Amino acid sequence: MTITSPFSPFRYERIPLLILTLFLIIGFVSYRDYGIAWDEQAQMVDIGKATYEFIINKTPNIYINNPEKYHGPAFEVVVYSLQSLFGKTSNPDNYYFRHLISYILYWLGGLSLFLLLRKIYKSYFIISIGLLWYFLMPRFFAESFFNSKDIAFYVLTTFSLHSLYNLIKAPGYKNAFIHALVCGFAIGIRITGILIPLISISILGLTALSNIFRGKSYKKLVMTILQFTPLTIAFIIIFWPILWLDPVHHFLGAFQEMKLFPWDSTVRYQGNFISSLELPWHYSITWMLITIPELILIFFALAILYLIKKVIKLKQEFIHKYPLEFFSISLLILTLGSVIYNHSVLYDGWRHLFFLFAPILFISISGLQFLIQQISGYSQLYKLLTKSIILIFTFQIGYVAFTLHPYQNVYFNTASGINNESKRFEYELDYWGLSFREATEKLLEQDTSYKIKIHFPNNAGHHNLSILNETQRNRIIETSFEEADYFITNYRWGDREFTELNKIDSIMAGNIPISGTFKLK
Repeated sequence: MTITSPFSPFRYERIPLLILTLFLIIGFVSYRDYGIAWDEQAQMVDIGKATYEFIINKTPNIYINNPEKYHGPAFEVVVYSLQSLFGKTSNPDNYYFRHLISYILYWLGGLSLFLLLRKIYKSYFIISIGLLWYFLMPRFFAESFFNSKDIAFYVLTTFSLHSLYNLIKAPGYKNAFIHALVCGFAIGIRITGILIPLISISILGLTALSNIFRGKSYKKLVMTILQFTPLTIAFIIIFWPILWLDPVHHFLGAFQEMKLFPWDSTVRYQGNFISSLELPWHYSITWMLITIPELILIFFALAILYLIKKVIKLKQEFIHKYPLEFFSISLLILTLGSVIYNHSVLYDGWRHLFFLFAPILFISISGLQFLIQQISGYSQLYKLLTKSIILIFTFQIGYVAFTLHPYQNVYFNTASGINNESKRFEYELDYWGLSFREATEKLLEQDTSYKIKIHFPNNAGHHNLSILNETQRNRIIETSFEEADYFITNYRWGDREFTELNKIDSIMAGNIPISGTFKLK
């Protein structure tokens, strides 16, 4: 009897194209579902608007005194320029518009990944699973709407994998120009992106050196490096307006601020509050291990074992045969090594290192390809079972993301053990404060009083009033805890439930309450 594989359609390009189309539609359907993130107003006003006005009005003195001047404005100024162009600068349309533009960038990252994978792999099953992993990463899907710093930088890192691949396969001015453009824009979002061109130059240089020893042509690679380097410097300056005033001085100032970011506070980690200045070396790694779906981590580990074997076998030829894997591993090691060595200030989990998911994802897809290769000689039934298991666990990630909507940003994988109420105070949950929107909207429906006095424990509650309609906003009076009728909290920096208060509502993410509404009078 001949077994007909249900995966036959995955041999064709229409499946990944369908995935891309589906997630574009999902973005347009979902972009109004999210609240306002803690940093979003500052991103829009202090970075996007301030940089836009500096460019338009030529006000260097004001711009130099801006405390946010070293936060990369490349994407923010694009978003604010589009807001101005389309007249989306008043509440709440400005936030909805920002969420849509941010998601479109995220979607373009998926498109770039598809184009890259299509050049590397012949199997559309691998390409399709890789795309699903990209879009279904729960925290990233949610944050793609409102986190215009970390997700934007992650997307540009994904772009850089594609542009670097093109540069390696066809060295020359055109591809050097495109890769330099991507690198410059990435660094214009986060200065950490400087590692991308440095590793790229290393790959080109080591390949040229290898060609010299093997008697092969190397001049085009050297010429490409000489073209790529000044182009990258030029694009960094173009996309980062503070550098227009004094490139060297302000770049070094931004680098020093990034290295020792002046945020002296506490973070909740493994059930304890610890100083942001004294994080344990495993802080970022632990956050990655508990918030990346297990399936992706398993294939990442499989790929690392496979690549170690290839390094031992190929030695100096490894870079030539696996340049993107070398790039990905180098970016991971250098970044995590630097964070650990410098005791870098991190907060809100590993969001400052979200860009590392680009190399993790690429390596995981390599692990998937390795497994598919290993089972190619097995029976059709065995291959069918293997692919079915992979697909089932991939859809399981999507199911969890769907059930958490619109709070995928508090996702923890099953292995973490943090998916029940008893573990809710082990790590920060809704640190962005998105749940304030829904909690406030529900309260306004339940209490029909003309005016309602509410106390919010932090700025995120206040910010989310901006996404309410005018009638809703006019009914709310923000006041002190002692004078308030209601208290709404997202439990940020909290380590207990307020059992002494009268709790009337909770916002749930799966089985975990991430917000509480308490009646005080």
